[in-house]
Amino acid sequence: MGQAASVVKARRVPRLPGEKLNVHELPKVHVKVMTPPSEASTRVSICRCWRSAKFPICDNSHQVLQSQGIKVGPVMLEVRKDR
Repeated sequence: MGQAASVVKARRVPRLPGEKLNVHELPKVHVKVMTPPSEASTRVSICRCWRSAKFPICDNSHQVLQSQGIKVGPVMLEVRKDR
């Protein structure tokens, strides 16, 4: 144990430095109007990793990046209907 246990080993990330995360060549800024549903409120997961096949809706593609040590996840939005 001792000193060897306190040494932090570097993680190898299986992607090249500078590799693009935006693999679908989507624009960097999106403007999408989402109309609220008829229910009082609903939750929507918005993708921030650019890997989702249903972009801008998250499909949990970020889990691959998280396993590589990249801290990324969706934005959780709660849409409420105005009264």
